[in-house]
Amino acid sequence: MPFSDYFTVEDGNMIRRLDPSTDSGQVYCPMKSIKIPSSVTYITSGCLFECGKLRKIKIPASVKRIGEEAFRRCSGLKKAIIYGTNLQHLPPGCFYECMSLSVVKIFSPIW
Repeated sequence: MPFSDYFTVEDGNMIRRLDPSTDSGQVYCPMKSIKIPSSVTYITSGCLFECGKLRKIKIPASVKRIGEEAFRRCSGLKKAIIYGTNLQHLPPGCFYECMSLSVVKIFSPIW
């Protein structure tokens, strides 16, 4: 399952592809893990909303910002590793309703 089937990167912004036939308006994401390209500097708000099969995410050092509720309702997400040495802010609620999340490792000075 290629990243490009579900997401696009525009000017450094990681954006979920749209599907107007779904309730959320976003394409269904069956991926269990996602390799975010180093070209991404911003994970947009709600980008991974309801990616229920997602188990693990690694966020590269290129990411400077993560949007509000970027990972909301990723019910299967267990582990998030953030390598964002450029990360400026981790917004409240970015992991909202991620009931399985047990590990968040941050290798970054967050200001």
